Amino acid sequence: MILQSANCNANTIVILFTGAAIDMSRWKDKVAAIVFAGFCGEALANILTGEINPSGKLSETFPLKIEDIPSFNKYQNSCITRYEEGVDVGYRYYNSYNVDVLYPFGYGLSYSNFEYSKSGTDYDQEGIIIKYRIKNNSVVAGKEISQVYIRPLRYIYRPELELKEFSKDEIEPGASVEVKIKLSLDAFGYYSVGLDKWVTDDGLYEVLVGSSSKDIRIKILLKVENNQIKMI
Repeated sequence: MILQSANCNANTIVILFTGAAIDMSRWKDKVAAIVFAGFCGEALANILTGEINPSGKLSETFPLKIEDIPSFNKYQNSCITRYEEGVDVGYRYYNSYNVDVLYPFGYGLSYSNFEYSKSGTDYDQEGIIIKYRIKNNSVVAGKEISQVYIRPLRYIYRPELELKEFSKDEIEPGASVEVKIKLSLDAFGYYSVGLDKWVTDDGLYEVLVGSSSKDIRIKILLKVENNQIKMI
């Protein structure tokens, strides 16, 4: 039905009322736009007509095909699906194993266009404050959800990146805002099963700021030494 509509009208828009990722590989390049509405109700009309500037981001990854899901070849029946990704569950799997995806975790389009730039860092007693600027390079006011991940550079096995914080900021046309994200020492830690406690290893870490888990705009190199966070 979607392909039939797209063949008749190049401006076909597909609206998805789903609770999870679905296979769109047959028709995603045949339509003008895709709106993942979730279960948003009447707000959808305002988004499609431009009354509201969309600002949502995906809370899960949409794979290119079902075979790319790590649990696809695992044991499952009508009652059970076995997940064996361990710490690589969700978006972490697709980033750690460099798997191409249809739409990554944290992805979302807007009628605005946002530009990121590094602003600096500060310290306080609780940790480090990451500062960056987001500029709205469009003629439409919009909201951007920026995401802050940590990438350990790496002593024990950990995911390629881990979401730690995010910020949703409204920005007027042509204006910019400075975003400040505080990261405590705990943000760099992990739970050690062997030691039965939370651990933060000394070593190098990257703080990654992006518009999605696959669209990193800023990288900041840090190190942890004797339970203190330091710039390189």
